[in-house]
Amino acid sequence: MEIAELAAIVTGYTLFSAAYLAENVRGGLQSVMRGQYEAADAIGLTTSQRTGFIVIPQALRVSIPPLVGQAIGVFKETSLVLSWELLISSVSLHTSFQHRQNFLESKEKVYS
Repeated sequence: MEIAELAAIVTGYTLFSAAYLAENVRGGLQSVMRGQYEAADAIGLTTSQRTGFIVIPQALRVSIPPLVGQAIGVFKETSLVLSWELLISSVSLHTSFQHRQNFLESKEKVYS
């Protein structure tokens, strides 16, 4: 089974970016102090309440700057993929025109 170049690039870059995204989120979650969890337990919050009201807001405060930086990087780097695809397309288009021109010239020689 043959995979198109663009699909392979997109798949590879998606996996690469997902790993960095997971590390940014993990770092944000680990930045929440253990005492915050204990305080939420002390006031009787459930696990989902603790996560939604205590942990996630504090983790987002730490995680958003690197996530924005990563999003900007993804935007800039995917433009390189587009440039690469345009280059490959133009080369293949030029090659097909060259083959067509050679074919037409060979037919002229036959009829001349």
